[in-house]
Amino acid sequence: MPFCKSCKKEFYYLRTSSGKLNPVDIDSLSQSHISLLIAKMEVMFDPKIHTSHFITCPEAKKFRKPK
Repeated sequence: MPFCKSCKKEFYYLRTSSGKLNPVDIDSLSQSHISLLIAKMEVMFDPKIHTSHFITCPEAKKFRKPK
């Protein structure tokens, strides 16, 4: 499980509907989602349920790619 290089918070990558990977705060994942991820199963990102780490990280601006 990766840790943020800036704030050191734990997160998982979930795939969005467009196919991109989005870092998601571990505390927004249910225990069943965590079990699936540990078993190498894919969990899709749902913005109604999951919190993107880009929203909560105080240093997110450092890691954004220019458009």
